[in-house]
Amino acid sequence: MRVAIDTTKGNTMPKPPPVQTFEISCEVEVQNLGPAMVALAHIEGLVVTGSKLVTTVKSFAKNTMTPGFSTQGFIRDWVQEHPTFRAKEAVHAVRATGNGNGSAVYPALNYLVETGILKKLAPGEYSRTDVKALVKPKKEKEETRVHKEVPGPDFALRLMSRAHGKISSMTLKKHFDADGRAASGVSGVIQKLLKTKQIKRVGEGVYELTPKKTKPVTNGKAAEAVEVTVGV
Repeated sequence: MRVAIDTTKGNTMPKPPPVQTFEISCEVEVQNLGPAMVALAHIEGLVVTGSKLVTTVKSFAKNTMTPGFSTQGFIRDWVQEHPTFRAKEAVHAVRATGNGNGSAVYPALNYLVETGILKKLAPGEYSRTDVKALVKPKKEKEETRVHKEVPGPDFALRLMSRAHGKISSMTLKKHFDADGRAASGVSGVIQKLLKTKQIKRVGEGVYELTPKKTKPVTNGKAAEAVEVTVGV
């Protein structure tokens, strides 16, 4: 005799709550497997459930030629959106289609030039024949500046006069720079003034105006006194 038992009655045990886990996949090179396993073992609650060796063989991408593809025809259509271009740009465009490495571009360009569809602007540069050449804007002629400024030696002498006849090369450079002159030109100015004996060196990098020699008054021929007698 079989007795049917209703399992839904009398079972008052609570169901355990669901447990959520994440399954994580990662890749590591063979020589780094040991350190990686040690690092994973230190992570609390992480259980390594298995591992698998994967061997990947790298290979070069193969060019899949489109049946009936014509480099010449492709460029003929491509130049409609590229009125002026460089040959390298056309090569990259052909390569992007996956139809060869672009070596057929140059013969195609030469043919399109010979047939009058393209014209060669410069080595490696082309444009459609129906496109007017872009005229480069002429550079505005720079106005010739009239050099009205005081020459360097005279400028240095003026500075020395204002400094009571003595000045250092460093001070001269600062004044030259402040006046918009090249501070590097001070050395040349000093050498020129030394050569003409307008200044003299009185210390390390310090210069002084050379006193101007005054010519002594020489007695020439005495002016003859002319006595004028006015008759009354």
